[in-house]
Amino acid sequence: MSKSIARYEAFLLENVSTISSLESSLRSITWFLPGRFKDAELASEALTSLLNVMSMYHDTLLAKIVERDRNYRPLIPPSLHTRFTRAWSDKSNRYKWAARALQFIRFLELVVEMGLRRKVSSKARWRGVLLLEIIK
Repeated sequence: MSKSIARYEAFLLENVSTISSLESSLRSITWFLPGRFKDAELASEALTSLLNVMSMYHDTLLAKIVERDRNYRPLIPPSLHTRFTRAWSDKSNRYKWAARALQFIRFLELVVEMGLRRKVSSKARWRGVLLLEIIK
């Protein structure tokens, strides 16, 4: 498994601009999906959530590469908020993983709620929503 992940990461680093263009194109497709077929809204939100999670993973990998490169200088200086959160992420692994978990939940929250609304009873749906809020 780790061998295939390493190959994927190497592929990602060699084709950053291509993958970015592909992600952007897929995001554009989500604008045209709603109303085309049954459950198109759910499919559109699921695709958006999947793309957001993949982008989060890609951004994490690229940030690791940038950290290693001492000659890297950003075109635009980071904002105060970015510098503050980066300092906390570098200082505390707990903060870094909590931030990633919250971002992951934020990406999937709407899809989970839409799925609950369509597949389970009203009482179970509200329990699911409450559970999501408790986790956050």
